[in-house]
Parts: sequence; C-alpha cells; structure tokens
Amino acid sequence: MKAGGITLSDGLRVPNGATITAPLWSIHHDEDVYPQADQYIPLRFYKMAQNQESDSTRITATSPEFLPFGHGRHVW
Repeated sequence: MKAGGITLSDGLRVPNGATITAPLWSIHHDEDVYPQADQYIPLRFYKMAQNQESDSTRITATSPEFLPFGHGRHVW
C-alpha cells in the first residue's frame, strides 16, 4: 500500500483519498463573523474592505472565514 497523506499539528493522520468537510453554512451564517449574516448584502465584502486595513477582507483573498475558494497549504 502506498504511503501518503498529511499529519495535522495535533497528530491526526489524514490519508490520501480521504474526504474532509467543513461547516460552511454555520461559518457563513455566524453573526460573530458576518454581522446580519442571514441577510443578502451585495456589497458586504466591499464595505468590510473599506472599513478595515486587513488584507483578509479583500475580495480576492482567501481566509478561514470564507471557504468556498478553499484555504490551505496551496494558498501559502
């Protein structure tokens, strides 16, 4: 059997081919992450970027709070 996969910082080993999921709905509807999370606000990220100097709210940036584009080893 071919060895591979990754080992996380807590020692958990994830073999090649494993499926990993994340609670996207819960994160994207968390009022602590996104105020008025259940409302459609077309310019939400634009306005967030205007009010902060952090790169994490840039429209083209990935972050642990916005996961549809992915965020992991390939980002670095």
